[in-house]
Parts: sequence; structure tokens; C-alpha cells
Amino acid sequence: MKMENEFLALNFSEKFATFELRSKIFPETWLKSSFEIQCHCKGEDTELIEDFWSISKIEHLEAIDMGFGILEMENLRLETEFRNVEVNIRVGLEQKEGMAFFQLKMINHGSQPIFIDQLVPLKIKEGSLSLGKSRKPDLTFYSNGWQSWSKTGTFHRGDKQHTTLIGRFQNPQIFNPDTPRHKDGDHFSGDMFGLLCENTQKIGLLAGFISQKMHFGSLETRLSPNPSLRMWANGDHARLDPGESIRTDWACLSFVDLNDHKPIRPYLNTVVKAHKIQAEISVPVGWCSWYHFYQNITQEDIEANLTSVLILKDRVPLPLLQIDDGFETYPGDWFDFVPGFPEGVKPLATKASKADLIPGLWLAPFIVHPKAKLVKDHPEWLLRDKNGKLVSAGFVWNTFTYALDLTHPAALDYACDVIRTAVKEWGFEYLKLDFLYAAALKGQYQNPTKTRAQVLRSGLEALRHAAGKDTIMLACG
Repeated sequence: MKMENEFLALNFSEKFATFELRSKIFPETWLKSSFEIQCHCKGEDTELIEDFWSISKIEHLEAIDMGFGILEMENLRLETEFRNVEVNIRVGLEQKEGMAFFQLKMINHGSQPIFIDQLVPLKIKEGSLSLGKSRKPDLTFYSNGWQSWSKTGTFHRGDKQHTTLIGRFQNPQIFNPDTPRHKDGDHFSGDMFGLLCENTQKIGLLAGFISQKMHFGSLETRLSPNPSLRMWANGDHARLDPGESIRTDWACLSFVDLNDHKPIRPYLNTVVKAHKIQAEISVPVGWCSWYHFYQNITQEDIEANLTSVLILKDRVPLPLLQIDDGFETYPGDWFDFVPGFPEGVKPLATKASKADLIPGLWLAPFIVHPKAKLVKDHPEWLLRDKNGKLVSAGFVWNTFTYALDLTHPAALDYACDVIRTAVKEWGFEYLKLDFLYAAALKGQYQNPTKTRAQVLRSGLEALRHAAGKDTIMLACG
């Protein structure tokens, strides 16, 4: 099967179970890749469609506006080693930006559950990638971090990727647990997307997912003269029940011109379109208690600074007044206040509103301090590992913390009630939501059919519904 446009030519080989993507813009620029699905099926770990598949049906789809681009698409139904497992691969070529898109779908037609570990839309082996013709390629890899506290940057040949010596303390806060971390040189990983560059010819390969709604995406590369690159959607060993299906977020491949000072702009614009991001939304500026008081705040401190904001408003306009960490007894017990806030935080929101300021509040709705009453009152709400032990959310507040299991309905209801109360009863119009990674830790979720990405996504959607569409929500961590 072949597809092409003015930018790219895409060919599938049933004989070798591979596809080839070739640039029509850059000479000697191509890749050859295979697909792969890692799962636990019929009592054993299995790799599907890596070395064998045959196309049982091809469905041509006319140009479709996907919201992130207009794609000429084909749907390939593949036969695999297991008759009761159906795999569909949707492929599309974008008409304006020269990007190829792939989506894997897996359907369980059998009578037993299947446990999904990895769905791999890209597996380029050494010697199967050419980024122009260069005798001495100068290779780098741009690695995107998992979240706002993770490292993002470019690695050169000979570099080693950062790891920590205090992983037990830091890893939950920084790393996607299913993205590998390597200590040897020339071996790098990243999250969601990455850019493999050949800097002599100024040609790069952009590989990434355009969203993380279904799975967290990971990438891994070795920067040898013949580099390899692998990209996959983390299945998190989620259970796929009989009659059910799962599909990846759309994966994107694009050969880019490194002479362009914004070579990944088309990809980022695609992400913006896919999520309907309002790029020009007004972002409030204001005063936040954290950067002077840290956790040592009182009601009097907030009131004194509110007065100062009003005195200085003509010279330094600060329309937002945000209370940060320190008002609650312990994270997790959001309705219990320290002695410095004898009336809680509602009166402060009222005073800020009467002064024509935007009242803001810090909350960490998914993480729990071990001394919180919630730990004793509702232990069933907390995320545990396969041995029944509480999962660590990392070392915060000088202690190891826990996380809510948002697949437990009562735990999610509680998190939503906190948000709803802060907005609709206390009167806060701006919420800074911290330590959100705690909703996506590796563990034994009470609903085993959900991936970590799905748990986080559904949790954030629930919080937005609880807060209402007009509340400003700042995501952190």
C-alpha cells in the first residue's frame, strides 16, 4: 500500500512488516520502521505485529478535517498471530505541513482479558534512518520532560542524561515511571515528543504524540552514527476486557528544516489545534504569598499585603491576590485550618473581591500528607501498589506523601467537593492547583481498565466541571 503528497511518500511492506516514510523535500531523507504491541495475552507476555502482520482490509477515507489538520487517510485492518485480537492502524498525510499521522487501535474479540503494556507506532532500528547524506553526522536529541519540574533540553553524542542519586525522594515528582532512564552515554529518553537532529545537513525528525489523553507517550534513542529511535504509548498494564477496544492518541512524524529557527512550530500548532487552546487568553498578574512567606502565613499577613496592594495599585497594579500553601492543617484536610486562620479563608476572598481584586487560592487536590486525618478516615481512597502498600508521591513537606486513587468514586468526589467549595462557597475565582502528577503515579488502581493518563485526564475534567468554566485554573507540577 502506498500514500503520498507533495511532501512525503509512505509505503507499507507486508513481507517485512514495516513501513517506509520518505521525504520529497530533503534529499536522502527517509526512515524505515515497524509497529509493535506488547501485552499479556493468554497467560503469557506477547509481542504482536512486530515481525508479522498481513492486511486483511484497507479502507480509504477521503480528506477529513480532524480538528488539528486535514488528512488523507487509510485504515488498515491487520491480522495478527492471535485470531481473537484485531489491530487497526489509521494512517494519514497532512496536506499543508508535511506531517504523517498514525493511530493504533486494538480490539479484544476473545473471551479472556488482555493486559496492555506498550503500543508502539514507531520502531526505527539502527541503520534504518537517513537524515541527509553526511559522512560524519553531528547528532543531537531534544528531550521533552514529563511535566513542569522535569528536565527539557538537548543532548549531544557523548552526553549522559541526568539521573538523581536520591530517586526515592525525587523520582515520583520528576519522571514518568514508564519512561526509561539510562546511565550510559549516547542513550536518551523523553516524553510526549522529541526531535532527532542531524546538524551538518540541518535536517531533523520530529516524532511525538499530539495529546496525552489516552496514554503517556515515551521516546528512546541511541545516538550512534546509525541512530535508533523508538516511540510508544504506555499501556500501564491496563486491562482490556472482552469486547472492548483501546486506541492511542495520534502519533506524528515530520522531517523538519533545522535552518528554521522554530522547526517544531508546525507540530506545536497541531497540538494547540487538537486541544482547542486559547492562546490569547488573558493571564492575571498579582501577588502570591509563597515567595515571601512560604508556609508561614497568617490571616493578618494576607490582610496586610492586601492593604499594600491597594496602596500601590496606581504604581504597581496587581489585580490578583493569591493565598498559597500554609492555611490548611495538612494537605488532604482542606477544610481544616491552622490557628493563623481562625475564620478560614472565606473572609479573605470576600475582602479581596470587595477591593475589586481577584481572590486566588492554592490547593493540591490529589496529594495527601501522611498526618492528614484523611489517611485514617478513608484509607480506601489512597493509591496502593500490587502488594497493598501505599504508593509514595515523593518527598514533600519533609515527609513521604501519598496520593488519591481517583478511580475510587468517593476519592474523586472529595477532590471535586474541595474545588466546588473553594469556588462557590468561599468565593475564589482563581485556583493554583499543585502536585497534579500525584494523580498519575504507578500503582494498582481500583479501576484496572484505566491508564494513568486517563486517570489524570478524567480527574482534571472533573475538577473543571466542579469549578465552572469561568474559574481561572493554573496547573502546576
